[in-house]
Amino acid sequence: MKYLEAVKKLQDREVFHFARVGDGEMLCMADSKGQNCDGHKYYPELGKALRKIYNEKRPYYVGLQPIKHGLFTNHEKYPQDWCNADIFHEASLEGKLQPFMKALMNRNVVMIGNRKHSKLAFVNIMIEVPTNNAWTKRLEVWESIKQVVQSEYQKGLVLLFSCGMSSGVYIDALAKSKAGKYVTTIDTGSVFDPYIGRNTRSYHKKVIEIIEKDSSWNSYLRKEKGIPTNSTK
Repeated sequence: MKYLEAVKKLQDREVFHFARVGDGEMLCMADSKGQNCDGHKYYPELGKALRKIYNEKRPYYVGLQPIKHGLFTNHEKYPQDWCNADIFHEASLEGKLQPFMKALMNRNVVMIGNRKHSKLAFVNIMIEVPTNNAWTKRLEVWESIKQVVQSEYQKGLVLLFSCGMSSGVYIDALAKSKAGKYVTTIDTGSVFDPYIGRNTRSYHKKVIEIIEKDSSWNSYLRKEKGIPTNSTK
């Protein structure tokens, strides 16, 4: 999966699923202690769920964070056709995320993320998750996702996941479901953080500088506070 390929699929309304695996997911699957860089703990139940998913080759795109970053990985253990997990993040760093955001503006988008994501103009339905330890609210989040998908799936939904390591569990469940033939799922990780006023990665400072120099980015943000959220906090 390449960046422009994903953009074209969105433009053509072609269904696809894109999950991401980084060092956090790898450490969680390795039963490590502690938490990832976003404060999401490595819950044993989450690690078990992720291992069950990735121990078998998935029939959708699974991205791996580039090994060049020197992050922890056990990817050789898992039989996936790995692609680049950072296609959207790299485009953002180059100031080239607008085609992706423009394609989303023309789709019916559900965001599963924190409250600030509701500022994004292309988000039509917001399912709020906690900023930290989103796994603890997985049952409530999954129920909210199912309710939206069951009522809206024939309308070509695009579900964006920015809810930590739990994202892969939701994406896999949707991809295997009946709705998986009709909805697109994308793990966007932290890619939109700089655009909603959050600086959570080292490269975000440069992205924020790019945004501040070009007022056209404002067209992808709501002038009001945001849309109502289906909160699970």
